[in-house]
Amino acid sequence: MARQTTAAEKAKICTMKALGASNKEIQEALPGRQNISRRQITRIYAKYGEKENYEAVGKSTGRPKKLDNRDARVALRALQTQQVDNASDLQRNFFQDVSVQTVKRMLKENGLSAHKRFAKLEILSKDAQNERGTFFLMS
Repeated sequence: MARQTTAAEKAKICTMKALGASNKEIQEALPGRQNISRRQITRIYAKYGEKENYEAVGKSTGRPKKLDNRDARVALRALQTQQVDNASDLQRNFFQDVSVQTVKRMLKENGLSAHKRFAKLEILSKDAQNERGTFFLMS
């Protein structure tokens, strides 16, 4: 895999291209980068051209998120103030256009995890504790 073009190399390509140098001259002027193609030089100049910042990251690719950071804050606030009890209620009341799974995933990304509440165990009375103890002693 070819190495990435540095910001200095991009700057040199763009300035030489702006001064009217050919792609062949630019290839020869880059030390240690004779394997850079003319197509790559043209692509770099088309992308950066007259720009000052040669380290700028291009536009992001991929599918955009359905729920952004603000939606996450709204959801967390609703759970903390107990306006809703779970992800299903949260989806029903605030985010009708996304699925419950998406809401659960967003909550998990923000540090919350689902759990079931267990029924509280009844504390045994002294008599029941004594009976329980004798039951285990008999067996």
